[in-house]
Amino acid sequence: MNDTASALLSVLRDGAPGVLGVLSLVLYLGSYLSLQLGLIRGDGWLFPTLNLAASLSLILSLTAQFNLYSMMVEVAWAVISVIGLIRLYIIYKYFHFSDEEQAAAKRLGPGLAKDRFRKLLSRGNWSDVSPGHVLTREGLPVTHLIYVASGVCRIEIDGTIVATIGAGGLIGEMTYHTGQPATATVIVDAVSRILAFERDALEGFLDRNDDIRDALERSIAGDLRHKLAATTQTLTEDRRGGGVTL
Repeated sequence: MNDTASALLSVLRDGAPGVLGVLSLVLYLGSYLSLQLGLIRGDGWLFPTLNLAASLSLILSLTAQFNLYSMMVEVAWAVISVIGLIRLYIIYKYFHFSDEEQAAAKRLGPGLAKDRFRKLLSRGNWSDVSPGHVLTREGLPVTHLIYVASGVCRIEIDGTIVATIGAGGLIGEMTYHTGQPATATVIVDAVSRILAFERDALEGFLDRNDDIRDALERSIAGDLRHKLAATTQTLTEDRRGGGVTL
């Protein structure tokens, strides 16, 4: 009986490195495949956890079949994975948004991690604007991309009110990145809370942060589709009648 048990333990001991090596391969390839298929997110908890498990499995395997360079790579990979997990812990524990910042995050940076959207927010300036304040003037360059957190603004073309913009709307998104003249004048109708991004500073920032640019451009594209459809409808029905909220 003792001989049988010893033989079994020997087989398990000898086969363990190979099993751990296979497990490591499955975890590495499985996590990367899942990432490419969109089943998991690169900025979530699961991806670095799977990579850490894969690297630890291979490290254990290498203790029996030692290879210095492989061990160095796996230790480095494990350390990187741990750093990623610590970063996520800090983000979820210490990055807090106010209600208006959370609303802005959903509108301007859908899908962005908290730390990434915090970087975008740091490029903007919050302010309260009074009725009558002109945000853009038709025919003049657009210097800011503006997000309306609360309040109401009216859009005028050739002095005619064609629409209004409420909470969640964007102003200057059509031309801010080109510096071309504004296609309409936007005037504050009721006390409004806005977040303004200066054009040159924002473009320089987005050039260095492609993921944030992609999220912001998706938001802008959706706003443009809604705004153009609503404005076209208003102008078609009655150029001088009422207006529509955007």
